[in-house]
Parts: sequence; structure tokens; C-alpha cells
Amino acid sequence: MPVEEARSFGVLSINEDKRIAAFVEKPEHPATIAGNPAKSLASMGIYIFSSDALIELLEKDAQNPASSDDFGHDIIPEAIKQKNVYTYRFGDAVGRVSQDAYWRDVGTIDSFYQANMDLLQPVPPINLYQNDWPIRS
Repeated sequence: MPVEEARSFGVLSINEDKRIAAFVEKPEHPATIAGNPAKSLASMGIYIFSSDALIELLEKDAQNPASSDDFGHDIIPEAIKQKNVYTYRFGDAVGRVSQDAYWRDVGTIDSFYQANMDLLQPVPPINLYQNDWPIRS
């Protein structure tokens, strides 16, 4: 994402194996992607943990009086220190939504509304009619 917008997200740095080397929540000066100083690698806020690993991290955080009890400020950076944490590059050359690369932050009422309005366009920014991606409701 553009580096100017990345200030509102968690920003990661990764190595060549897609292992996360650093994660900073809402940095004033976001790290940029190697070779592209106009872009930052921002977190979408979607995480997958084994239950044992997550419980371990949460219990350790609960014992830390200096913790702000925040996932982005405390849990994710600690996980990166303790575990092998990897990223999935959304919209990369491979992956389910690489063709559309549509994603919107819905952290505010306005952004949630706008994301819904995006899907009501005659030609929405994501193909909702892909045969191999049924929508179940």
C-alpha cells in the first residue's frame, strides 16, 4: 500500500522466505518495501495461529505489566520474537484473489459502508461471480 496510508496499519518487514522479521503497529515512519520506497507492506489484520501458540502468547502477555494488551502492539511483535511467523502476500502472483486484489479496511463505520457500496457497483471491484468461489449465506 502507499507508504502514506500505511501509517494507519501494522507494517511488516519480511525476508526472502516470507518470514516476518519485524512488525510495527501504526508507525509514524513506515518501513518500505525493498526496491519500492513508495510502498509499505501492511497487515490486513488476518492472523492464523495454532490454539496452543495463541494461548501461550496471551498468557505470557497477561503476565506482563508493561503490556498494553493490544494485539498489534504486543502479541504480534512477541510472536515474531518467539516463533517462526510467516506472511501470505495478498494479491501476489499466486493466491485466491490475485486477479482482483480487492481488499478494504473496515475498521470504521464509514469504511465499512464504503466497502459495501463498492460491491453494489454494476461492475464491482471484485468478481463476485467466479464459479470456483461460491458465496454462502
